[in-house]
Amino acid sequence: MTAARYAGEETVLGTRCRKIAVTAGVASDALTVWVDDEHIRQIRAVTVARAKRSA
Repeated sequence: MTAARYAGEETVLGTRCRKIAVTAGVASDALTVWVDDEHIRQIRAVTVARAKRSA
């Protein structure tokens, strides 16, 4: 993880949650996490596919 920031509030499965945006590494890989006072309610991951190059 390289950074995390508060990204507002949303309702997940009927529960009000804090939304946290997290970036990982130097690429554009990212996570969004929704948490309430006791649980992680949802996680969304976005990864950047890296193509292999050959010479």
